[in-house]
Amino acid sequence: MRLRNIFKSIILSVAGFGGITSCNDYFEEPITSDITMEVVFFDTLKAKGMLNSAYSVLPFMFPTSSGTSEAGYLDNSRLHQHILAHVSDEAISARNIGGFQLFVENAISPLIVGKNGGNVTRLEHTYEEPYYFFRKAFLYLENVNSIPDAPESFVKRTSAEAKMLIAVGYLELMMRYGSVPYMDHAIAAGEQVDATRMPLAEFVDKVDALILEAREDLPVRWTDDNIGRVTKATAYFLRSRLWLWAASPIFNKPSADYGSPSFAESVGVPEVNMGTSYNADLWKKAADMAKEAIDFCESNGYALVNTGNPIEDYTLATRDLIGTTPNTEVIQISRRTGLVHGNSIFNKRHLPPREGNVSKSTSSCCITQNFVDLYETVDGSTPDYETDNPWVNLDPRFHASVVHDRAKFGAGTIGMMKKNSDPKFKNIDKYNDWWTTGYVLRKFLHPEHWLKANAKVQFDLVSMYMRLPELYFSYAEALNEYSPGHADILIYLNKTRERAQMPDITAGSQDEMREKIHREKAVEMAFEDQRYFDCKRWLQGSIITQKKMGAQRRKGGGGYDIAECMATKQYANYEFLSKYYLWPFPVDEIMKDIGLVQNPGYN
Repeated sequence: MRLRNIFKSIILSVAGFGGITSCNDYFEEPITSDITMEVVFFDTLKAKGMLNSAYSVLPFMFPTSSGTSEAGYLDNSRLHQHILAHVSDEAISARNIGGFQLFVENAISPLIVGKNGGNVTRLEHTYEEPYYFFRKAFLYLENVNSIPDAPESFVKRTSAEAKMLIAVGYLELMMRYGSVPYMDHAIAAGEQVDATRMPLAEFVDKVDALILEAREDLPVRWTDDNIGRVTKATAYFLRSRLWLWAASPIFNKPSADYGSPSFAESVGVPEVNMGTSYNADLWKKAADMAKEAIDFCESNGYALVNTGNPIEDYTLATRDLIGTTPNTEVIQISRRTGLVHGNSIFNKRHLPPREGNVSKSTSSCCITQNFVDLYETVDGSTPDYETDNPWVNLDPRFHASVVHDRAKFGAGTIGMMKKNSDPKFKNIDKYNDWWTTGYVLRKFLHPEHWLKANAKVQFDLVSMYMRLPELYFSYAEALNEYSPGHADILIYLNKTRERAQMPDITAGSQDEMREKIHREKAVEMAFEDQRYFDCKRWLQGSIITQKKMGAQRRKGGGGYDIAECMATKQYANYEFLSKYYLWPFPVDEIMKDIGLVQNPGYN
């Protein structure tokens, strides 16, 4: 059986030159007459260009515009014009457009997803996209040995990079679909292809083996000029993430203690579950892989940024590579922007409101009170919303991540409440109805951009893909499921709190520790594309579906009321259906009748 028409057109761009193919077979697309394999693999520079383009399989955390890049793809950006915080409990969006519409309108179906579903209303992932970049990686692997006089070290190292990129892409697919059609080479013209999904356990083993194979020939670190290329640390980290997903309730039927969400009970097909019953040993494997990754990373210089200033340290660790001190905890990035303009798509959509800017696009990311409530105070007190600053004693990571009403940002005081509710803020508040949660995003943004719309501010904005703290949480989570009460749970869970100068978490029951682990990870990894996927991985869609709340300043001052966000002003709530734990395959892929089975709930 042939896997037909996954891509209608592909642009092969290699280090500054390109050629367009018109073949309708994704797997069989030839190198065009303009760019032959002999040209591409004539020297290491041109060949490396093909490998570089495959790096687009690494997901880009920040939103894109409506424009497209190579072959009409958006380079694995998460969600068109939005960040994934908007579709979790972290935030709501002020803009019901683009990919966000699919969630708000409960419109996710096999008919509208995939390459032919359109770019503007695209889901947070395009099923065909990783395969497009896989083919480049496979072509590289199959032809790199033909480069004249290429050193063996170059061949081995770059081949390992290609294998790692394929492994990354497969894991990203698994996180969304379960097992997917597995390819291990570039399909030749006329070759028969079967798109049957193998059992998930077999799929995980194949991806794991690919990571191990690649890891042997990857460097421990790169110099600054090559930061962003995969390393041994990336490989260790990816194995940890792979096995954590394999062990989690979405794929490993939950134990009685974890509960039995309806999705896990209703899905019994092998390409979705790791087995027919709960397997505690998968949590042990996840714990072992996380600890192995931690030990490797820490023994090779990776460490939390901790100079004693928790707000500055956290800002550096989550936004930049180099600040007053190097970012020693970032393990893998997906993009590095360098000079950031104030009118870039991310800054344009997410800066706090400012006088003179009445654009409805500004401050798209409105943090919910639900998420603010996850932040604890430094002294264990309860925030007092009867005052004008209930947030003064909250975790420093809150102040590094969230702009609240009357907060300082960009040499200004931010007002985000009802029009003319406070004369002191009337000039700022005149376009306030877009910010009725009372909170907007600070994390990733630079305050100097707030001063002038098109400010050119040099800071090293980075899309983080792997950060050391995630390994600490993965280890603590897996240990808590496999070996409750293990001493390492608290040791590693408290590392990020110590950096934030927050009190240590103390021991509790397995259920209590599970909740504490989930909460600490949410706070440390806020808005970094973790929370949304974690809610799916834990089968806790109810967290996403809960009513979204905000803080409303009382007219004339005197504290804040906590109330449900106004549906007429904020696109706050959508129902997270059980079928949304996995995405649908595009209908045109299913209709090819070549073995691809649709995920549950979409038939």
